[in-house]
Amino acid sequence: MDIKTIGDVRVAVMVPRFDSHTAEEVETALTAVIEKGTKKILCDFSMTKYISSAGLRVLLLTAKGLQKSGGQLVLCSLSSNVREVFEIAGLTQLFTIYDSVGQALKDLEWKDNKTGEKHWKIKSIDPRIAREIGFHGSHWHTAHGGYFANSTIARPLIMALKDAIAISSPAVVADLGAGTGVILSELLKQGQYPGVRLINVDISERQLEKGEDSHILSLQVSVDEITRELLDPGNRPLLFVMRSVLHYFGHKGLRPLLAYLRSQMKTGEFFVHQSICFEQECDAQRINLLYQRMRVNKWFPTVSELSTYLREEGWTVDCISPAPKILATSQDLAERYQLGKKEIYHIRNEISQLYGEAPGMFVATPDGFNEYGQYKIFTCRAT
Repeated sequence: MDIKTIGDVRVAVMVPRFDSHTAEEVETALTAVIEKGTKKILCDFSMTKYISSAGLRVLLLTAKGLQKSGGQLVLCSLSSNVREVFEIAGLTQLFTIYDSVGQALKDLEWKDNKTGEKHWKIKSIDPRIAREIGFHGSHWHTAHGGYFANSTIARPLIMALKDAIAISSPAVVADLGAGTGVILSELLKQGQYPGVRLINVDISERQLEKGEDSHILSLQVSVDEITRELLDPGNRPLLFVMRSVLHYFGHKGLRPLLAYLRSQMKTGEFFVHQSICFEQECDAQRINLLYQRMRVNKWFPTVSELSTYLREEGWTVDCISPAPKILATSQDLAERYQLGKKEIYHIRNEISQLYGEAPGMFVATPDGFNEYGQYKIFTCRAT
């Protein structure tokens, strides 16, 4: 494989057949380039006629290595056959792909951040997270009282996940909507899983950048675009875990998401998720009105509704167990969704008048309100 330098970009002209016979050679060459401090690698596929799952694996590992140093891998000049392999595997959502070397070099757009380091131009932010993107990254660890970074709070989900792993012996465990990667990191702290591929999946680059465990891969792709082939081209046994994600898809999007995730799994494979849902219909109505008034397209079901949706979309619910509730103060929510004081007061007053106060659910305060999300852990199997 030929590697040349154009400005401060290393252009790697890929081999004609990128398969198990050449994958090690390519991986060694790209790793050497990264170890020399390179942060810009452009893979030129103009000479490549064929790529296998072994080649895809090398590209994913290389992208992971560059991500840790603030760089990125991009591709260009894919033939129709090679591009088809990327499309089937879902990798066109993961990599930036250009038609030619010239177009790629022309489109490179670099800018300094506060530390003076360089970063590749990122794709546009998904509208589902656009309003709260400022909450992502380092701030996520302290958000909502540090809920999503607290190992004690994560323990019930970790225990449910460990039980599912013990039963099913998956080769791949993917945390869908992983955020900063706390769940799989905590899993590794409590045991070793040799031979198991652990993958954090999230649509937010800022979240994935905070994942620091070298044993865990990361994929920047939406949960409703993830494919089995992307997670593991070898099609080995799979397990999904998820925390606090389902509500992002709204009332209309929840069932289609559950159906899509089921389509990516084989019968008997586990889906362990921790989701906000309520025992009483009035509690679900209260929080849903609250989010409507904040102009946030999130929706929270009752436990009964979510159980029904899971069964109707092809899942058997083996167990439902409690998890620690989350406190969201109006100050947290105002910062997260850019709300003014008048909006907060109006929401507080409307919710209080319609539903009254409910300790442990919704409490008015002089500055606004405290809202509590009730979590349940669902251990499900594909039927």
